Amino acid sequence: MSVQVNGNTDVLAVGKLDEAQRFRIDTVRGMLRVTLQRLDSTIEEISDDLRPNEAFADSSSGEVERILGRAARDVLSAKHVFERVADGELDRFNLNYHCEVAYRVSTELFNTCAQAVVYASCKAEVRL
Repeated sequence: MSVQVNGNTDVLAVGKLDEAQRFRIDTVRGMLRVTLQRLDSTIEEISDDLRPNEAFADSSSGEVERILGRAARDVLSAKHVFERVADGELDRFNLNYHCEVAYRVSTELFNTCAQAVVYASCKAEVRL
């Protein structure tokens, strides 16, 4: 197992190592803490990028933050999958990996999407 800290990759060997080769527990905790801080920072950056310019009048601030946090984690997860998995292997992934759909769209966005689906269907029928 390898852990990247400050751009350096340290190898954490699994198995029996003599005491001089093993990381001390406080070192491992520190490495995990740094990794978690970077992850939290990345999630916050993605959340800020997803944040709409105007506030939602019908949603509480806590609800918006919860949705943005979930969306940011989903974006980061997808980013890591696409960076690490070959195109041919994407079929083996469950697209509903957490089976939780908790997003709610505005009426305007829903109607726009529905119109796009109807338009695409009509366009496909005309080609036949």
